[in-house]
Amino acid sequence: HRSDPAEYAERYEAWLDEFEARGATAVGFGWITLRKSAAAAAGNPSIVVEEWPHAVQQPLGQAVQEHFARQDYLRDQDDAALLAGHFVLAAEVVQEQVGMPGAEDPEHVVLRQHRGMMRATKVDAVAAGFAGVCDGSLPAGRILDAIAQLMAEDPVLLRDRTPQAIRLLVEEGFLEPAPGARRRTPGPVGQ
Repeated sequence: HRSDPAEYAERYEAWLDEFEARGATAVGFGWITLRKSAAAAAGNPSIVVEEWPHAVQQPLGQAVQEHFARQDYLRDQDDAALLAGHFVLAAEVVQEQVGMPGAEDPEHVVLRQHRGMMRATKVDAVAAGFAGVCDGSLPAGRILDAIAQLMAEDPVLLRDRTPQAIRLLVEEGFLEPAPGARRRTPGPVGQ
């Protein structure tokens, strides 16, 4: 396009003609990222397929590596280990709220990233409160107990229903294991 405009138009027209000659009805672009992992070798691969029509921050190499690291971390965490874990809110995450001014509860709460895949996810009051408190100092279970007390909910029920939401927030990069967080290593029963 920086050369002669007529030459550019000719090349562009030839490109479109080739698609028409092949009967193409759509053109898609994207990434396929593969990695050899111990989990895949053991027959437990992680397969993530996403359609992503949103903007991303380039280059994505570090974001992809961080995704793989989070997958490895989560693979080693059952719900009990996840609730014992310490997390921090990723530095680039902001919270957006929509609702009537002065209303007790917003209609929508969205967590949004400003780097990498620039994800956004709608969360409930528990997940928003949980994410906002995650500074690495308290285990997830203790944070949930405090939220349960504030919301007059049963802490056992809240602990039972929340690990999947925490897992998703970690998987998508909204939360990160706190620096120095120990990975759960399988050991003899009772350890």
